[in-house]
This record gives sequence, structure tokens and C-alpha cells, in this order.
Amino acid sequence: MACCSCSQSLIFTIVLITLLFSAVTIDGVRFAWLTISFMFGIVLMIDYMFSNEKGFMYDPDYKTWRQKTQTDA
Repeated sequence: MACCSCSQSLIFTIVLITLLFSAVTIDGVRFAWLTISFMFGIVLMIDYMFSNEKGFMYDPDYKTWRQKTQTDA
């Protein structure tokens, strides 16, 4: 299994590009690029946390949640 999905690679690339833009722009626009980069960084963090198959699973009924998450070890 790959270390990251295609969407995670794309978002990571966008974060790097926006950080590069913030480094080469004038001071008045730099904070806008940093804000955009921060937003995409948060999206990337959420994607890493919740996109794998063993990630967060929400099921309001405890019995069905327990059946889905119970291991047969």
C-alpha cells in the first residue's frame, strides 16, 4: 500500500506551491498566501487523519459500531 493517496499528494503540492509564492511576493500579499497555505495544510492534516481504512468511523449506535470495529483475534 502506498504511503499516501493521490489527493494527499496533490494537496501537499498545493501547500508547497503556496508557501513558495508567499516567499517570493511582496509584504502586502504575503499574509494572504500564508493564509491560503495554512488552509490547505489543515485540509491535508484532516485528509491524513481520516482517509485511511482504519481511521475515524462514526456510528451513533454502539452495538453496530462495536460489530464493525471488533477484531477476530
